[in-house]
Amino acid sequence: MNTVRIKPLTYVAVLLAASFAGTTMAANNMDKAQYDSAVARADADYKVAHAKCETLRGDAETICEKDAKAAKVAAHAHAKAMRDGTPGAVAEAREDTAEARYDAAKERCKQLSGNDKDVCIKAAKLKETVAEENAKADKKSAEAGMQRDENIEQSRYKLELEKCDSLAGDSKDACQAQAKAAYKP
Repeated sequence: MNTVRIKPLTYVAVLLAASFAGTTMAANNMDKAQYDSAVARADADYKVAHAKCETLRGDAETICEKDAKAAKVAAHAHAKAMRDGTPGAVAEAREDTAEARYDAAKERCKQLSGNDKDVCIKAAKLKETVAEENAKADKKSAEAGMQRDENIEQSRYKLELEKCDSLAGDSKDACQAQAKAAYKP
């Protein structure tokens, strides 16, 4: 029986691709060396960005530093999500990134005054909230999809085993082994 099955990590890959669009890493699990390399690259990028910030003064320097920090947090979170490869890790990475971007946006808002400042901060908070809530919803959706696929696989396996019940001896054993190999209960 040729069936197309979606692997549980496919959901994680889709979430990673959607949540970190524009990044250069593939949406799959990383091994330790790849993770360490991604973290080192993020740290190196942060050092370069931070050095550029040191040439600035006042609010411009502070904003630059917050932006550099937000980029570093996002890169670290992305690497961790890629390493772990779970919907929870992806959601956590998206939430961490949203929080870091919110901190940077608040710093920009400090340059304003009065109602403009209040509106700016509330708009930044809204953007963070939307990102965090989307991450949570996507996590739940991915987990539900994975559970659905697992349930379908179990049902297919049981069906294939039921087909084997009409056989006897070596034929039945071979049929059961084939079902087990195909559906890995």
